[in-house]
Amino acid sequence: ADPDHLRHTAGRADEGSNSGGRVLVASHLETQEPAGVGAFIRPAGGVTEVVGIGVLPAFRRRGLAQAITSTLADAAFDGGCSLVFLSAAGEAQSAIYARAGFVRQAPMLFMSKLGD
Repeated sequence: ADPDHLRHTAGRADEGSNSGGRVLVASHLETQEPAGVGAFIRPAGGVTEVVGIGVLPAFRRRGLAQAITSTLADAAFDGGCSLVFLSAAGEAQSAIYARAGFVRQAPMLFMSKLGD
């Protein structure tokens, strides 16, 4: 759940499309200071990825990363996604995402193409 002294606002990453991704910014209720952010990319075939979860140091260890992750996943499912995935940078992040309801499934293969 969201910490009591923080609020979140969500907006479409692509205002021109009802099926665009979402960006969520959490901020302090009194000061409006940004506290954390996250997003999910435009869904394709009912699948999306939660990305860019970040919390400023002054707001860490309060459950905010978990709240942002859960809120984004819920919004994606509410928007019609049947699969929401993410990639954890390490074990600490994996633990946060597990508390948000994500389950480790399998390794992912990342591929990229270098430009000329």
